[in-house]
Amino acid sequence: MPKAGFKSITISEQVYDKFFDVFEKNKSELVMKGINSFSGYVTYMLEQTMQKDKTFARYRSEEHTSELQS
Repeated sequence: MPKAGFKSITISEQVYDKFFDVFEKNKSELVMKGINSFSGYVTYMLEQTMQKDKTFARYRSEEHTSELQS
């Protein structure tokens, strides 16, 4: 059970292992970006992907606008 404010997702071992391998190999560079954990790395990669995807970018923009109006 994840802690409050977090959700869990299920991925295949193959995907997990690939991400973890890349995380381990680039740990020192990632720490300099403020990414201190594997979970933080996966979150960072998901956010980068969403920013590149027009559908997610549009949703994020609408969400940001809603936050500003609150």
